[in-house]
Amino acid sequence: MSLTIGTRTVRLVQNTRSFFSNARGAGRDIVELAKLEAQLAASSAVSVALFSAIALILAFTGWILLVGAAVAWIADNWLSLPLALLIIALVMLVGMVPFVVLIMRRASDLSFSATRRQLGSLRHGE
Repeated sequence: MSLTIGTRTVRLVQNTRSFFSNARGAGRDIVELAKLEAQLAASSAVSVALFSAIALILAFTGWILLVGAAVAWIADNWLSLPLALLIIALVMLVGMVPFVVLIMRRASDLSFSATRRQLGSLRHGE
């Protein structure tokens, strides 16, 4: 019976060592996976930023050309060039107003007011 207990003990120790060795290996694999995913995320973020900048430049250029074409068409068909420029500028400024209002309404959400209120109550022991 003592041989059986000794054999079981040795097997238990071997299995425990094997378990911890596998756990360490799994931990290293998870860390390596996290590092590779972080590299992929960084590379993707750079690509997204670059593609966004290119798209923004193209959209801005297209918008400028569209506005220029509208001014040229209005100036060619109805009004003088300075008056056409003034009308298009006023239309664009009026079109900007709703977006400025929306920005001002949403800007208050950037202050983390509920979090600051909660932290303030914790600081004062409430």
